[in-house]
Amino acid sequence: MGKSIKEKMLDLMNGQEVERVNFFNDGSVTTDNYSFVEHSYFSTAAIGKTFYDAAESYFYQCDFDNISMDLLLGLVYDKKYVNDDNSLKENAKPMDNIVRYYTGSVKSYLDNVQTNTEDYYKYGVGRQGYVKYDDLLSMVEHEGLAFTGPKTFEEFRDLILCKCKFDVRISANLKQEKQKKLIK
Repeated sequence: MGKSIKEKMLDLMNGQEVERVNFFNDGSVTTDNYSFVEHSYFSTAAIGKTFYDAAESYFYQCDFDNISMDLLLGLVYDKKYVNDDNSLKENAKPMDNIVRYYTGSVKSYLDNVQTNTEDYYKYGVGRQGYVKYDDLLSMVEHEGLAFTGPKTFEEFRDLILCKCKFDVRISANLKQEKQKKLIK
């Protein structure tokens, strides 16, 4: 026989307990509950799809030869390593090579002038989850994109730990490819 309604409700309540604390590149701190952690998966595909979907949407609205998407990336700690005031306990260790992410603002440019009037971030489908930092960098390189941000997880970790604020974004310069096609 299955769980009672009361038991299911208790499971929901237990799923709301904080399991992870995330320290982001913009200086913000968030928490993730057990339920979110349990239902998250590690994949760069959602980040790439969001970037492509934004570009596809902009193609119908405006011309551009460069497009970029901001990312909010966070260093992830198990709750046991973080005090109630979000300070780290002695000997706290973040999850190795794992970052929390949110896709952010997407901007398109033509000859260095912004062309999109509406931000895909506000009307499109943003994504969030966890990803391996090295996998993110590999995906960016494999897809022919550019990456602005720390080039290694260790560099990312060190910048977060020193409470530095920094930008992270992926971008695509389409100008050279467009010119090559025109020359042919």
